[in-house]
Amino acid sequence: MIDSLNAVQTAKDYVRKVFADEHISRPRLEELTFDREREEWRITVGFSYTFDRGESASPRATSLAREVYGNRAYKVVRIDDRDGEVVAMTDRLLDPIQ
Repeated sequence: MIDSLNAVQTAKDYVRKVFADEHISRPRLEELTFDREREEWRITVGFSYTFDRGESASPRATSLAREVYGNRAYKVVRIDDRDGEVVAMTDRLLDPIQ
């Protein structure tokens, strides 16, 4: 089993490695939960970026995303509590009306 601090560090390190060539900066913890049923940590890591993430998206969709999120992206990293291995990484879409 791993503790929450190690899980957070693992998630941040994983995001840095996966996006190493995409010029991200300031990865930070946004959310931290533990799923007892699956025995895994779910950690949302937010980070800033300086590249065009919307190359295949329409200009309107890209503009709307920047208006809502700014130049930050959010990823949920799932980590197995038993061995500390990353299970998956997915997008975390925020509700713009909060």
